[in-house]
Amino acid sequence: MAILFDGTDDCIGIDNVTILDSPSFSATSYTFTVSCWVKPHGRPTGDGSGNPDDAFGIWEQWNGSSGQGRLGAYIIDNGKIRMRYMNSYRTTSSALIADNSATWYHIVMTFQYASREIFVNGASEHSHTYNINSNHAYSGIDFKIGLNYSGNNTSSDAYYFDGEIAEWAGWDAILTAGEI
Repeated sequence: MAILFDGTDDCIGIDNVTILDSPSFSATSYTFTVSCWVKPHGRPTGDGSGNPDDAFGIWEQWNGSSGQGRLGAYIIDNGKIRMRYMNSYRTTSSALIADNSATWYHIVMTFQYASREIFVNGASEHSHTYNINSNHAYSGIDFKIGLNYSGNNTSSDAYYFDGEIAEWAGWDAILTAGEI
């Protein structure tokens, strides 16, 4: 069953949690995978200026002030998918979301100290290798589905999802290509 988001002010979530954490994680030793299905109502209509209509937020965990533990995913106005981690992000090189999309997309992201990767419909669409310290047990982290912030954690810079999201799941391991 999918949840329908209106792109204006809908999201689900919980504040002050550590969803993507494990007792075995440290800032230099963590591995996890996030997966969900999305059916966006087309592409965001923005102009890349950082306004709320520039992206559809799929999910995010963030405490609103520090890069520690910040992770997320969103679709930008050119149909590319962006992975957020800490104060940085990686973007697929090609547009994967159609202008008038009525299609379901399976989005999987893997995160670990030395690399990150974005899969769409089972295919690797972007990978990045670089050591990133990140404390996922950081206190005060909020977790949202259907929302991602551009930077200030305020309603004026909120990227709300317009469409449907289903079967969000996370694992404290990197899934293999076959498992994805």
